[in-house]
Amino acid sequence: MSGPTAGPESSDGEAGRLYSGLEERPMRIDKQELHKIVEDLPEPIEMDEVLYRLYLREKLDAAEEDVRAGRLVTHEDVVAETSKWFAK
Repeated sequence: MSGPTAGPESSDGEAGRLYSGLEERPMRIDKQELHKIVEDLPEPIEMDEVLYRLYLREKLDAAEEDVRAGRLVTHEDVVAETSKWFAK
């Protein structure tokens, strides 16, 4: 999935570092896991639901990988950064 992200070199300053770890990667899943996802769906199966479940699975796997790699942002960092957005 791609989209606008702010990197460390962006003019967004510190906000850029919150998103600097995002990158595109191919979506891969084992056949057994795919079968399990499809088996858990109600009949009849709607394609939107299949796609949503695959998308959700990919996002959860990526989040777990980020945690294992130490790519985390603390709650305090998020509050400190976002509070700047509303301060005037």
